[in-house]
Amino acid sequence: DNTVLIIGFQAEGTLGRKIYRGDKVVNIMGERVHVKAKIESIGAYSAHADQKKLLKWVHDAAGKPSKVFCNHGDEGAAVALATEMKQELGVEAHAPKYLETVTI
Repeated sequence: DNTVLIIGFQAEGTLGRKIYRGDKVVNIMGERVHVKAKIESIGAYSAHADQKKLLKWVHDAAGKPSKVFCNHGDEGAAVALATEMKQELGVEAHAPKYLETVTI
């Protein structure tokens, strides 16, 4: 008699993505949990700016950053944003890979 309402993007490899795609058993804090709730999704909500707004924000910043690390969202979206940062704004940008270490 329960519904889980997913209102935002769920990145690949996350618990939210596993529930969203319909996995019937998930691991939560080391415990196998059977998903019995009805899963619904509303794709219209977002807690952050889209690529266009993020590019505008960096463009309009008082001081142009020397380097940007794009680490939010799935790998394809992060790489796309880093590419746009480089091409459109001339900002050095990098989308780190999973478990990659960077020195700042």
